[in-house]
Amino acid sequence: MVGAALDRDIAEGFQDLGLTLLQGYGITETSPVISAESPSKSKPGTVGEPLEDVEIRIEKPNADGEGEIWVKGPNVMLGYYKNTKATAEILSNGWYRTGDLGKIDEDNMLSICGRVKNLIVTPNGKNVYPEEVENHLLKSPYIAEIMVYGHKISATAEEIYAIIFPEEEALFALGKEQEGGPMGAAEIESLIRKEVLTYGKDLADYKRVKKFTLREDEFPKTTTRKIKRYVVEPEISTGGITKQTSRP
Repeated sequence: MVGAALDRDIAEGFQDLGLTLLQGYGITETSPVISAESPSKSKPGTVGEPLEDVEIRIEKPNADGEGEIWVKGPNVMLGYYKNTKATAEILSNGWYRTGDLGKIDEDNMLSICGRVKNLIVTPNGKNVYPEEVENHLLKSPYIAEIMVYGHKISATAEEIYAIIFPEEEALFALGKEQEGGPMGAAEIESLIRKEVLTYGKDLADYKRVKKFTLREDEFPKTTTRKIKRYVVEPEISTGGITKQTSRP
């Protein structure tokens, strides 16, 4: 079980190895499965088609058909116990607002794009999903963890910034291989800058990281190993992250 969408390249990698990988999607409030692949119908990059009697609606889709995933069916909860306010915020005429962004393709297969609250809107009005950018950059052997976020440059627009925790063992091995001893801060920053450029080149220009900050320790994470953005974001706004921000 993972707490985020699986990168399509990883799913295809399992297939190339001859291993069957079937993905599904669900939330506790939906008892919990919403959609799933099956041996007779699977597609890398998706989480399958809706289960029987489960309806999926893409609310306010953009030009690419991406919008918030709403779910309706006998699997959806009736509400939060003794919390009418929270129930009203999450249920609308039987539809459960998942808070996840996704789209349904021509084969009725659902894909997960990211979280509504994490969505970044660029100056030219383009939508960027941090999870997509993170998946690309995490392919670098020198990036252990990364959090991509929107840095506000106006009331309605953001630039793509990132906080990166380098892969320390890989950096140590590289320094040893180069017989130069442990790498210094400037060397690490230079290397990560190259990695951000290299692994971000397959992204559209508006999705590429404009600036990044190096982090000296691991990110705080949930029990499902997801970065606690709500903990890190205040550090950003208050200047709690002190390492210099670099432009790739």
